[in-house]
Amino acid sequence: MKNAPLYIRMAEDMEIIPFLGEDLKSTKSRITYSAIGEWIKASAYDTDFKEDSKESTSKVGATKNHITRKCKKILDAYLSLYPDLNYWYYPASIDEKFNPVIEIRNRLISSGVLLSGLENSLQFPQEKCAQVADDFYLYRGDTFHRKSQVVGLGSYICKPYQVPVYSIEDMYLIPYISAKDYVIRYVQKVSNRFIKSENTPETRKFFNYNSCSSFYISWDSSYPEGGKLTVYKDSELDYGLAKIDSGELYTLAFPKAIIENNDVRRFMYGIRKIEQNPATATIKIIGSMILITLPSYLPAFEQNLFYMMAWPKKNIMDRTEYISKKILLPAIEKLLLTLDISVIINE
Repeated sequence: MKNAPLYIRMAEDMEIIPFLGEDLKSTKSRITYSAIGEWIKASAYDTDFKEDSKESTSKVGATKNHITRKCKKILDAYLSLYPDLNYWYYPASIDEKFNPVIEIRNRLISSGVLLSGLENSLQFPQEKCAQVADDFYLYRGDTFHRKSQVVGLGSYICKPYQVPVYSIEDMYLIPYISAKDYVIRYVQKVSNRFIKSENTPETRKFFNYNSCSSFYISWDSSYPEGGKLTVYKDSELDYGLAKIDSGELYTLAFPKAIIENNDVRRFMYGIRKIEQNPATATIKIIGSMILITLPSYLPAFEQNLFYMMAWPKKNIMDRTEYISKKILLPAIEKLLLTLDISVIINE
């Protein structure tokens, strides 16, 4: 193994295997993506001179800037060895200032794997884990003091020795109830707050719950046929609920937190289920691996968990196609079904 190519040795360390028929570029992208995630975690151990004071010689935990610069050099080294992966880390759709390391770092922070500390540093959270399969626990904490394997950006341990065990929902702040029930309960609580819509902006569009297309192309300027509860959008920062009552349009704006957490999508999945037109995901089993195709993007909390359970397929910014391990299939299926996404599994 000593003379094996670097990516093979990295895969061995993280227990990442290719699936039958997988393109070598795809395998290398998964390996290097997970490796950068591990380097970012490892770099949280670094000590670094305070960057805002030349006079101070005391050391603090590594700052975000230090970690980003260090890991960007490592990524650049990987890409110099494997230049055919540039397309995966720098897809054509991204801004020219895009930094893949910052993207991965932010995913780790959003998922609770790393916490922001004093003086812009990063640190590990208290240990905890969640069981996702028999003898397979998604771990959060100081990963380098425990033997673990890597899936996506997540670390997994076999036994939770002296590690508190939580439900996956509690670890990732995911609602226990279905998206449909979430919508129904929310509307019951705010039913008396809808106001008659007057002076409707020209930019307003309505979510067409009768559409079978992805969410981003399911917005129409006219109210969907049937006149049932739906979501409206006036801008990318202005969403809310809309309903027709006695031929009049009534609306209720969403709170800022729902928009910032992409929880608008939870309402959209729930409304499609209510209207008996649920979104559908497909999962293809290939040996010990699975290929996942989602109908649309996920709400932020579920998305954070997905980063821990799968690798983006087409490129680093892909949020509809993923590769994962078959052992995680029951947990992934449960996550999607709770969002009222129908799941078709192909053997």
